[in-house]
Amino acid sequence: MPVNWTVHSSGRFAVLTIEDPHTFDEWRSTVLAMIAATSASPQMCLLVDRRLSAPPSAEDVKHMIDFFERNRPALARRAAAIV
Repeated sequence: MPVNWTVHSSGRFAVLTIEDPHTFDEWRSTVLAMIAATSASPQMCLLVDRRLSAPPSAEDVKHMIDFFERNRPALARRAAAIV
């Protein structure tokens, strides 16, 4: 699957890796699984690695904004970075 996640060996952050080709549904289901699995560690930072994917389309950005808005409570107070 081109969208995967792992917990870094330090345990301090979760890494979401995105490769092309992928669908928004794959992205959403993987992010939901990552949120659920790391909910016991709300201080865990999130690192999104998009180096193996093209920039998201305008439509996908709109979907992501909607997703983050709907899942705001689960993501609140978490630091995140995108590379």
